[in-house]
Amino acid sequence: MAVKMLLRVKCKNGMRTIEHLTSDSMLEELQDSVGQMIELPPTAVKVLRGYPPKPVDFSNGKMTLGDMCMQSGETLIAEEDGAWKLKQLQERQEQLNNEVVRQFTQGASILTRRIVPADNSCLFTSIDFVINDGLRVNTKAMKTLRQVISETVINDPETYTEAFLGRSNPEYCAWILDESSWGGGIELSILSRHFAIEIAVVDTQTGRVDRFGEAEKYPYRVFVIYNGIHYDPLVMQRVDGSGAVTTRFATTDDAALLQAMEIGAEAKSSRQFTDVGKFKLRCLVCEKMLQGQKDAAEHGRKTGHTNFGEV
Repeated sequence: MAVKMLLRVKCKNGMRTIEHLTSDSMLEELQDSVGQMIELPPTAVKVLRGYPPKPVDFSNGKMTLGDMCMQSGETLIAEEDGAWKLKQLQERQEQLNNEVVRQFTQGASILTRRIVPADNSCLFTSIDFVINDGLRVNTKAMKTLRQVISETVINDPETYTEAFLGRSNPEYCAWILDESSWGGGIELSILSRHFAIEIAVVDTQTGRVDRFGEAEKYPYRVFVIYNGIHYDPLVMQRVDGSGAVTTRFATTDDAALLQAMEIGAEAKSSRQFTDVGKFKLRCLVCEKMLQGQKDAAEHGRKTGHTNFGEV
């Protein structure tokens, strides 16, 4: 015959009593009752009994209080289970970590490459892209920029001498207007001055960041990346791909410059470049085989041929 039980429970809220259980009540009922009393889920409850107090084993929740030899008038100690609390804390920490990662991923931005066509005018297309806030890839912009360079050179023969250009001033102007001619340092310095902006070039062969217009103390800079034969623009974009890209940066923005330097160092270490001194070329006009940029430049100077293809 079931015996009605009165159990005293010592908990954080003081001394409480449980009066609705009997000797036939199961341990899981006691666990539920104590949980309600201390406002915790049943699995978070730890109950101790006896002297010295020892935890009640709730693993077999179907056992009765009588089976446990629990007596009416017995005093129990109820508290939050330490293992459960630790597990909750770990789960909460994991949730917080995941939330931090999620927010960082959504909000973080990185400097990344945008690809432009490899059509002998990639430098000009890249500069146009970053100057115009990354709104579009405009391969036709090279005509305007080549004209800007030609006019700058022809109007300043004292600066742009044959010694400086590697050919006569008029020859250079005709050469740069040819859409098969590649741009480089001379052209970057002219465009930097024309747009009154610093142009930072990440060179993947050396890992260096060359800054055209640095001495002019322009308020803004843009970034392009060069692998020995091709230029691409660099833009700042959110990691998750959302939002607009940024192509102009304050010259005081060391974070963007640091990212550019890291890109250069990584590209160099993983050999993401073409060695322009060793790569093989073929003149597409006369089919002559050449090696490296120097041979191609010399061949062009002697023959007037400017259309080359990499072998």
